[in-house]
Amino acid sequence: MKKTIAIIASALLALGAVGCKKNADTTAVSEKDSIALSMGILYGQDFANQFEMSRLQGQPIDSVAFLDGFKYGIDTTRFSYNLGAIYASNIARQLAHDSIDIDKFYAAMRAALLKDTVSIAMKPADAQAFMQRIQARKQRENNMKQFGQNIEKGNEYIDTFKKEDGVTVTTSGLAYKTLQEGTGATPSLADTVRVKYVGTLVDGKEFDKNEEGIEFAVTGVIKGWTEMLQLMKVGQKVRVVIPQELAYGETGNYTIEPFSTLTFEMELIGIKPGKK
Repeated sequence: MKKTIAIIASALLALGAVGCKKNADTTAVSEKDSIALSMGILYGQDFANQFEMSRLQGQPIDSVAFLDGFKYGIDTTRFSYNLGAIYASNIARQLAHDSIDIDKFYAAMRAALLKDTVSIAMKPADAQAFMQRIQARKQRENNMKQFGQNIEKGNEYIDTFKKEDGVTVTTSGLAYKTLQEGTGATPSLADTVRVKYVGTLVDGKEFDKNEEGIEFAVTGVIKGWTEMLQLMKVGQKVRVVIPQELAYGETGNYTIEPFSTLTFEMELIGIKPGKK
């Protein structure tokens, strides 16, 4: 198609040059006809090649039906109508894929577009909230299919860790043991802390660390960290296993898969008191 456009552009430049000459009217008409023919042939050839590729990929296109639609759509007096058809063709695939009732969709869309408050079944804000819930549910279902095994792996890892000497398990399921005692203060939810840490997955793969110490709010981290920090004293070092629901849960993040149980060796090295 790029080659076609280049050829057409060259032809249009030539037409512009001819238009500056004497007796250009007759010549211009003749050349416009030639350009029309050339454009038609080149586009037709490109479409034919694309349709053949589509056929080989198992998505045949009816050339006659395509031409009927093309002839109708090329009429510039039908711009608004054609624009609607273009949007509809793009949305139709999604509706078909999700088995959405087209008539109900169209009726709701028409009412919203024309501001027909009588026919609108729900407020736009409610529709937005509903779709966000649906999308979140679909995302969770997709993540469960792809990463659901991480839940079982994490549970097995926690069960094994619980059997080690000195392990404490909280009511939320957080499991930890002290590697080094601390003698300082214990942070509250209002405080900012400074912590050294190394984070690993249940397979031992390291995904993050900071050995110099980093500051953050006690409430500015995952739930498992917020809980653990409030159980520590300055100077204390622990090994903590955080269940997936207290970590990044069903969403994960850019380095951690959904439903991943996380292990940290963390040392609380300082507290900056917050406002009470």
